[in-house]
Amino acid sequence: MVDRMWEILTTLTDEAERAAVAKCTELGFDPNRGVVSLEESFANLNAARNILMDAIEKQKLVQLPITVQSVLLGHLAIDAARFTTSSAPPAKPINALPIASAVLRTSLALQRSR
Repeated sequence: MVDRMWEILTTLTDEAERAAVAKCTELGFDPNRGVVSLEESFANLNAARNILMDAIEKQKLVQLPITVQSVLLGHLAIDAARFTTSSAPPAKPINALPIASAVLRTSLALQRSR
């Protein structure tokens, strides 16, 4: 499970972020539309990525129950798919990213507080 998380985390790169921003610009999307801007969504997603990568590198993630790891993997997979998938309609990944990123960060925060 941790290997799959690492694999997903390594797809969330600065290059992928720039490509998503370029696609938004190309399609004429307003990156500041909505409650959370696209920039803030990327900041949240990057923070969650860094926390998870650090936990994996320090062997801390494997200390969590399998059910918790599974929930985190599920949220991460959804975020990554919305961030990197080009087969979905262009508006869907951008609109859903703030919500998915917030859910992932909340999941991480709850686990750290235990």
